Amino acid sequence: VRAALRRASLPQEPAREVIEIGDFHIDIPAHTVSVRKHEVRLTPKEFDVLAVLAAHHGRVVPREQVALYAWQSVFEASSRTMDVHVASLRAKLGRPELVQTIRGVGYRLGSD
Repeated sequence: VRAALRRASLPQEPAREVIEIGDFHIDIPAHTVSVRKHEVRLTPKEFDVLAVLAAHHGRVVPREQVALYAWQSVFEASSRTMDVHVASLRAKLGRPELVQTIRGVGYRLGSD
């Protein structure tokens, strides 16, 4: 898994410990997310998905790379597991347009 992540040039873990994007604050070591200074409770998998997208803010992260980071494996493309986690993440953040689906490729965390 580490070799696959290295080849894809995406880190296994987000490089920064605290990521701020607009009114979002993601503290990796504390495992907390806040939006507009209000804490958002996420499941561990939702947090992992958000952390990898935030670490690559503005860039498309392929589904396979999100799966490698959050689940430590690549599962079949027909699996709806990631779609369900992303939908839940969008609802909890209160801004569904922030986690953008790039059809056939992956996801991108936008700025608005």
